[in-house]
Amino acid sequence: MPHISNKNLKKEILEKLLNRFAKIIDASVRNHTTETLIFELFTETERIMLAKRLAVIMMRNKGLSYYSISESLQISPSTAARISLGVEIGKYDKLIRIINKEDRSITDLLEKILLAGMPPRGRGRWKYVFRNL
Repeated sequence: MPHISNKNLKKEILEKLLNRFAKIIDASVRNHTTETLIFELFTETERIMLAKRLAVIMMRNKGLSYYSISESLQISPSTAARISLGVEIGKYDKLIRIINKEDRSITDLLEKILLAGMPPRGRGRWKYVFRNL
C-alpha cells in the first residue's frame, strides 16, 4: 500500500503541485509518452493499484457484481464496494466518458482477463464443463 507522509503541505503549495502534475500528464498524452511517464514515475505497486482501480470502474459501469469484480481482480470486497459506490454516485462520470470514447482495446483486454479459464461461449459450452468434471 502506498504511504503518504502525515506532514501536510500548505494548501496553496499542494494545489500548485497537483496542477503541475496534471500539466505534465497532459503534455505526456499530447506527446505520446504517457507509458514512459507511468513507468518512470510510479512504482509497480502504484501502477497495479491504479490499473485495478480503473478496471473496477469499467467493470461496474458494465454492470458486473461486486463479488465477480473482487474475485477476478483479487481485491477485497470492501475495495470493490467503495469504488463501485463512486461509480453509482457519478464520481467517475468524466472518466467513464473518456473510456467510452477510447478504442475498445481496454475493454477487450478486461474481457479476456475475466473470461480466462471459462469454457467457450455458444454451442457446446456446457459439454466442455461436464466433460472436465
